[in-house]
Amino acid sequence: MTAPSRPRDDLLVSVALSSPPSNAASIAALSALAKALDTRFRYWEILVGYDAERDILPDTLQICIPNLRLLQLRAGSGLYQRRFAVASEAIGDVVLLSTEAELAHLDLPTMIETADAHQTLVIGQHSDTNLIGSLATAMGRGAGLTIGPQDMLTSAFPRPLLGIVLAHPDRLLALRFPPL
Repeated sequence: MTAPSRPRDDLLVSVALSSPPSNAASIAALSALAKALDTRFRYWEILVGYDAERDILPDTLQICIPNLRLLQLRAGSGLYQRRFAVASEAIGDVVLLSTEAELAHLDLPTMIETADAHQTLVIGQHSDTNLIGSLATAMGRGAGLTIGPQDMLTSAFPRPLLGIVLAHPDRLLALRFPPL
C-alpha cells in the first residue's frame, strides 16, 4: 500500500469565477473543486465576483467553500468586465478563469497543472460542432485573436501570460480570445 501523495507546495493556484454559483448543484460542484484543489495543492484560493444588486450570495457559500475570497463588482458589469476584474485580483502563479456552468464538466486541477508544467495557456474544449466556427476563427485571426470553435470560457493562465493579456490594448476580449 502506497502512502497518499502530498499536495504540491511550489505553486499558488487561483480559481476565479466572474459570478457566484446560483443553485445547489453549482455550489456542490464548487465545493468538490475546493476538495480537489486541497488534495493537489497546498496553496490555493477561489475568488468569486458578485454584483450586490444582482447576485444573491447563498449564506452557505462561505461556510462550505474554504479559501474563498469574494469580490464585490460594480453594478451592471458585463461578463468580460467581470472576468477582467476577478483575473486582475487573483494572486496565483496559475489563474484559472471559469463559470459555474463549466465547473463540473472539466478536470480543472489537470488544466492548472498543464498550464504550469508547459507555461502555456490551457483552454477548455467541448466536443459539439459549430457550423459557423470556421468563419469565427477566420474573423478572429483577422483581428489578431485566437477563436476556436470548440473553446469554452474556462482557461488556465500561467502568471506571465496573464500579465501579457491583462496589459493587451483590448484586454477584455483578450481574456476570452487570446491574442495570436
